[in-house]
Amino acid sequence: MKNLILGILVMLLPLAATAQDDQNNVANVIIVLDDSGSMRAGISGAQNRMEAAKRAAIAGVEALPPGSFVGVYALNKKWVYDLQRYEVGMFKQAVSSVQHGGGTPLGDAMGTANKSLQDRYNATNGYGTYTILVITDGEASDPAVMQSEARRILNKSYMRLNAIGVGMIGSHMLKTDVCQGCYADVKDAHTLASTVVSMLAEDSADHPLELSEEAELARKNIDPELLFAMAKAVMDKPAAPAAQSATPKPNRGNAGQPQSNSPDGQNEDDKKDGLPFGLFIVIIAAFSIGLTILFSSGR
Repeated sequence: MKNLILGILVMLLPLAATAQDDQNNVANVIIVLDDSGSMRAGISGAQNRMEAAKRAAIAGVEALPPGSFVGVYALNKKWVYDLQRYEVGMFKQAVSSVQHGGGTPLGDAMGTANKSLQDRYNATNGYGTYTILVITDGEASDPAVMQSEARRILNKSYMRLNAIGVGMIGSHMLKTDVCQGCYADVKDAHTLASTVVSMLAEDSADHPLELSEEAELARKNIDPELLFAMAKAVMDKPAAPAAQSATPKPNRGNAGQPQSNSPDGQNEDDKKDGLPFGLFIVIIAAFSIGLTILFSSGR
């Protein structure tokens, strides 16, 4: 029995490490989608800018790693697809429903996306990558708010901001005043789609997980033999002898119903003091996985 449990513990260690790697590869993306009235304008390769932007968003998200979390926030329609694990059918249906019409409160939308992504970061202890992608064809109606929100996002080392100007004459304020390296101009639907795919793929692959010095030290120094030794110590600990009374102790069952003692002299209450074999395996497994993830993340 001891060897079985210890073997299970050892096998769980690489599984826990693999689970940690999977978490670190998850992309968390919010697309801020311009659905203002000007998105009805034509563009080469699509019916209009709105249709081109929706197609580009769908193409970009399809290129993300499996299990990624995605949200789409439209300037006027608000949340089109709440930040959640990507599901292809629901996502396409939600994005396809967006229609052009309204203003360009870009700053307010970026603030909402920033808060939602920050909440996700806090809830997951910072696993994965975090990106806000803006697709717009015009200047913000709230430029001061937009500048402030853009700088807040860019000041976070774990968060990326990318922006694409669609069919614009001249350069967007995001390019000239905020983030020259995170902005691209596109003039046709094909280039828009390929740029979205490229930006999201680059962010999900190249943005490293950042750990504190303490967390990194713990991750490097963790010794799998420590967990093995701890489990072995638990298993090798002598069992306490069962208390034997001169007079058999009656079981405390349902009131009014006589209870019989077991043949080995232990009543049912005494047997409950022992840890069930299956439960013990679960505890050891959870303990090993928990310690591995705790020391790996350092958070």
